[in-house]
Amino acid sequence: MFTVIARLGSLVWKYGVAGINRAIAFARNNRALVDRWAARAGYAYAVEMVLRAVGLL
Repeated sequence: MFTVIARLGSLVWKYGVAGINRAIAFARNNRALVDRWAARAGYAYAVEMVLRAVGLL
């Protein structure tokens, strides 16, 4: 979970502060879902799915 948030934080340069703040809020509010994505296919997949869920991808 914290790895996903850290990786999202490192993408501020690309998606902007507001977009990443939305993504981090989504990740914090849906911990079980994000943990399931990370367990299923890894942290990169979980980060991608969070970005898709908030409309950044």
